[in-house]
Amino acid sequence: MPLINLVIWFLIIIVLSFILDLFLKRVFSGGRYLLVIAPGVIIHELSHAFACLFMFAKVKEIKFFDKKGGFVKHEKSRFPIIGQVIISLAPLFVGISLIFILARLLSIDPNFHLDLSWSRTNLNLIIEAISKIDYFNFRNLLIIYLLFSISVTMTPSFIDLVNSFLGLLLVGGLLWLIDYYFVINLPETFLSIALSLVVLTLIIGIIFSMILCVLKSIFL
Repeated sequence: MPLINLVIWFLIIIVLSFILDLFLKRVFSGGRYLLVIAPGVIIHELSHAFACLFMFAKVKEIKFFDKKGGFVKHEKSRFPIIGQVIISLAPLFVGISLIFILARLLSIDPNFHLDLSWSRTNLNLIIEAISKIDYFNFRNLLIIYLLFSISVTMTPSFIDLVNSFLGLLLVGGLLWLIDYYFVINLPETFLSIALSLVVLTLIIGIIFSMILCVLKSIFL
């Protein structure tokens, strides 16, 4: 997979996650919204914390639920620039990994993958995957709940992006130069399947949220 395609996939995931969050906030409010995102918030902050340990940045304080949201206060990493980038983006990579595992538990086709052309083939694959899920199975409903919660909370927060902005520019520029002169091809099969499952989960979440929004407007 070319590096530019990987960047495009991540941008698609971030946009879809943002859209899903908007719909969830319209459907749920206050404590109910916090209940929906609680597992994802805990995983998000723990991802930061564990990344701090690996990057030798001492953790000073962790809060999962605060008036301004969860956060992890830490000292500077011993690895300049790259340390902060890894700490800031850790929830995204952990979230993608967990979604990959959870989607597998839903018995989604192990070869499921989309392409960036977004042709009718993609639409057919998404519809087929959605239709094959057993929504009357309690275990599946629990998995779907976790998938939604992780999907909507795994993207970098505004503070994460601010803290790692310089590092992201430098690392991104370096990777672009390397890719331009040497052409980086990342493992195609695993990445395309993992990222496709994340996109599928977000699309399912958006569809469900839209339905709930309509039902809420009709009956409430």
